[in-house]
Amino acid sequence: SDKTKEGLSLFGILNNTRTTLGKALMREWLLRPSTSIPVINARHDAVACFMRPENIASSNAMQTHLKGIKNVPKILGTLRTGKAQVADWQGLVKVK
Repeated sequence: SDKTKEGLSLFGILNNTRTTLGKALMREWLLRPSTSIPVINARHDAVACFMRPENIASSNAMQTHLKGIKNVPKILGTLRTGKAQVADWQGLVKVK
């Protein structure tokens, strides 16, 4: 299965994302890593910030809240085509 293949990859090991968009962004970053030193440093700083002991509680709270967020661009596209379901609308309500 796809999950098994990902589990054996660097992506599978590092992937602790909580949203579909987060997972897609992480995959993109691993497939096409930045060569910009400022971008790389900013990403390292962000990871370091979330890993600080004093920020662990806030980080965990953010992860809990992010779990429920759906793929907003996809939902908006569905709304534009007029094919939205109730679940799509509910996904948007959670974003606010």
